[in-house]
Amino acid sequence: MSKIAIIGAGKWGSALYSALSINNTCFMTSRTQR
Repeated sequence: MSKIAIIGAGKWGSALYSALSINNTCFMTSRTQR
């Protein structure tokens, strides 16, 4: 298990997040709030 931070949202960010969060602790950071 490793912690992975994905900086920046968007299609790449959400795709990476869903792929990596299966077996890793994942959290997203973005400059723009939704």
